[in-house]
Amino acid sequence: MVSSIKLKVIYCISLFTLFIFPLSLSAQNPILKNYTTNDGLPSYEVFMAHQDKEGYMWFSTNYGVCRFDGNKFESFDTNDGLAENTVFEIFEDYKGRIWFLTSNFKLSYWYKNRFYMYKYNESIKKSVDIKPYIESRSFYVDSLDNIYFSITTKGAFKINKQGVVKSFKSKLTKDKMLVILNVNKSKAILSCTSLGDSMLYYENLGSLQKVNYKHNSKFITKINLISSDGYLYFSQNNSIFKIKGNSCEQFELSDNIISIDEDKLGNIWVGFRDNGTKCYPQGDFTKTELFHLLKGLPVTNVIMDHEYGLWITTTTSGVFYTPSLNFITYNKSSGLGEDNVSKISVNKDSSFIALSKGAAYLIDGEKCNLIKTNIPAGEKVEFATFFGDYLWLGTNKMSYKIKDDITTPVWKEITFLPENIKNSEFIVATENIYNSNLNEFHIATKMGIIKVVENQTFFYKSSNLLIRVINMCKSPDGKLYFSSYYGVGEQTPDSLVMLSEKYPKLKARATWVLCNPEDASLWIGTKGEGIFVLKDGRVSTISKKDGLCSEFVKHMVKIDNEIWVATNNGISRIFLNDYKRGILNIQNINQDNGFISNDINQIGYIGKNIYAATDKGVIIFNSENIDTELPKRGHVKIFGIKINEKDTLLQDQYSLPYNTATITISFGYLSFLNAGKQQYKYRILGLSDEWKYTSSTEVRLTTLPPGKYTIEIYAVFSDGTSCHVPGIVNIEIKSPFWQEWWFYIIVVTFSISVIFIIFILRINQINRKNKTKYQLFEFQRKALASQMNPHFIFNSLNSIQLYILKNDVVKSNKYLGKFSSLMRTILVNSSEPSVTLENEINTLSTYLELESLRFDNKFSYEINVDPTICISETQIPTLLIQPFVENAIWHGLMNKTTTGKLTVEIFPVNNNSIKCIITDDGIGREKAAQIIKMKSEKHKSMGAKITEERLVLFNSLYNNKLKIHYNDLTDSSGNPSGTKVEIIIPIIK
Repeated sequence: MVSSIKLKVIYCISLFTLFIFPLSLSAQNPILKNYTTNDGLPSYEVFMAHQDKEGYMWFSTNYGVCRFDGNKFESFDTNDGLAENTVFEIFEDYKGRIWFLTSNFKLSYWYKNRFYMYKYNESIKKSVDIKPYIESRSFYVDSLDNIYFSITTKGAFKINKQGVVKSFKSKLTKDKMLVILNVNKSKAILSCTSLGDSMLYYENLGSLQKVNYKHNSKFITKINLISSDGYLYFSQNNSIFKIKGNSCEQFELSDNIISIDEDKLGNIWVGFRDNGTKCYPQGDFTKTELFHLLKGLPVTNVIMDHEYGLWITTTTSGVFYTPSLNFITYNKSSGLGEDNVSKISVNKDSSFIALSKGAAYLIDGEKCNLIKTNIPAGEKVEFATFFGDYLWLGTNKMSYKIKDDITTPVWKEITFLPENIKNSEFIVATENIYNSNLNEFHIATKMGIIKVVENQTFFYKSSNLLIRVINMCKSPDGKLYFSSYYGVGEQTPDSLVMLSEKYPKLKARATWVLCNPEDASLWIGTKGEGIFVLKDGRVSTISKKDGLCSEFVKHMVKIDNEIWVATNNGISRIFLNDYKRGILNIQNINQDNGFISNDINQIGYIGKNIYAATDKGVIIFNSENIDTELPKRGHVKIFGIKINEKDTLLQDQYSLPYNTATITISFGYLSFLNAGKQQYKYRILGLSDEWKYTSSTEVRLTTLPPGKYTIEIYAVFSDGTSCHVPGIVNIEIKSPFWQEWWFYIIVVTFSISVIFIIFILRINQINRKNKTKYQLFEFQRKALASQMNPHFIFNSLNSIQLYILKNDVVKSNKYLGKFSSLMRTILVNSSEPSVTLENEINTLSTYLELESLRFDNKFSYEINVDPTICISETQIPTLLIQPFVENAIWHGLMNKTTTGKLTVEIFPVNNNSIKCIITDDGIGREKAAQIIKMKSEKHKSMGAKITEERLVLFNSLYNNKLKIHYNDLTDSSGNPSGTKVEIIIPIIK
């Protein structure tokens, strides 16, 4: 708010200053840019302009409406949702809805990037006869969504939010000529019909006012306005009335009025049917207008945007725009030879000379005349200045002074020069003239300095260089300094001496030199190295990094306590009061502020008015009216966002999944002062604080990690400063579900549960294994008991005793040894969970040998082992094979009447198991079972049963690796011929 008030004050002072100095007012107008259908306008016939709250400019035409962002026009018509294509007026309400008033009063509005049709259009059509036409500027929407409007000769109407139409009527007149001019908090200011030489109007529907005026029409016209200071303006033909209370002022203007507008500074702009628009300061029609723009054109509307740029609509030529009323321009269209003005000189009466295309032009007010002199033909003017009562001209051959149309050469003869170069054009071509007084002056030439003293001429040159002198200045102690292609130098009594001999840095090409008499400092402008300041024998530098708008300096001038610097990138204004305190305060002025060009050739001044010669004409402005914050009043607008290359709706906050690949942000600087000439900087807060710079209007982000980010985008101007209001996009990239806190809790909980379950299962497994091992131990003990069957022991001992009684010492010792060895082996093996296959085979062989002895060799036996098996290292469960062999002997072979045979075969299955096949040619399992059932069994063999139960435990312990399968053998006739038992035995590792 403070900045806005300050800016308004600056502009008011500016226009007041321009009003005081007629040159700055009426001599020339601001440069206007014309937008037409070639630029994107839908039509040349434009009725109204409006700037919305976001900063866009809207224009109503007879071919729809369009929106402008400073770079491109976007047009809308009925195909886009507009109610009708001929749109007269635009109104923005408190919600930001933009209403469009059409020729048939069918309402539609724009809200959040789309059009909506007003839902009570049919109610209006049924209740109100809109013929002949709608009154200008009578439409309003209040904060309760009531709509107000006026129809010519029909009166004023209100539509509430329920669609009920109400008509306002005057109690004082039968006429229905009521016009709504302004609505505030549901209270309307209404004007009513004229009564003779007076008019009645209501203020806020309460206070009735009567004003007297002279008129030449029965009705007041539709052109009316309520100004910010409370004045009611209305017009009749070419008459304009200014009313407040019961006071009425009437003014007669030159042309028929078709529009009345107020700018942000309180000035009233009157648009004419065929004579452009005129600006009256604070609505004072007694004074000469500040500006008269677009003469000959019908002007329908004038508005001032947020940056104080002026927009003018016409019905024949489209839209006109000027970025500032502070800057007025003279160029070729003003009468100059061409736009490019190389030099300028300002007279004390505010007239000035502009050098263009080798000629000098005198501009005085609206007059621009070529200066005609009687200088010889072929000479080109290269310098001009006012001094004393004379106009001084320098040409490529001579210097002249002009007064009262009399042109006089400033010298007659140059002394101290050889005859062959006295009249050399190269020598005497004038670059600049430095006047000490009318009797003494110095002329800068392409080879040195000419000094003229009371009509005597002297030439100064370097002893070893041909020095092209650009300009000269004198220090307080009377020394004459000059700038040249070889740097800055000093004129001595005899010659020109370069200061670079003492100060090497000053060898840079000097384009201008000036002396500051207050501290005797020497300021030197250079071509490419900025400014050197020589003071007290020390040289300091002012460059672009210090704030200078460019290091290519073309001209410098001291104005009061300021140094004004002309460069190829605008003007830099250095404040000397701050510089004395060691503070480098530089204000840059260029196209960002409203200049037509940044290429400044030279600067002149008179009082506070600055004259800048540029390649596109002369710019005139007041030095007190420059606000460097003005270009920064725009803001960066986010136009669109693409997620994974797909357009999405604009939102305040985006929440995106973790696998979002690309985010593309389209943006632009919504400003008209210097549209499209900015660079941008942006940063991604949450990722990095580092600024990145770009000239593109798109930022593409790829594979952002999960997190919250704020993307800030600023416009960057030519002086390195940024706009005040950035474009902001807030984005949250969600973490993948496996990185969410709830997932961590689930994982931890699950892991703990799994660990707990595994722990419980492991405990149970250990318990089961322990139990299994215990059961195995029990069965192993039972197996041992079965192998140590009393019958077996008794019969074996009886057989051995028989050999003893027969006095067969050898056999008795042999079998007694085998019996004791078998018992010992069984006892030893029973204490181990596993034994080697070799041990098992030896035990089995001993057992079979004893059983064969015991049964009087009633059966024979064989034990065959595959040689690929390493029996000494292969471990198998203990006491496993013998019970099946015992079962084959007792139930298969012993019940056979003939001699039987028993075969044991062992061979590998894989690396983890072996197969044992026990085959007998006994009576078979079925017949053996019958025999057991028919007689009481004397030998109760429990070995096989115990072994089968052990197998079940082994399978639980070794994961089903141990298997047993019985095969009943038959002969060719189908009779039982024995039994085959196949055992898959796990190898214990």
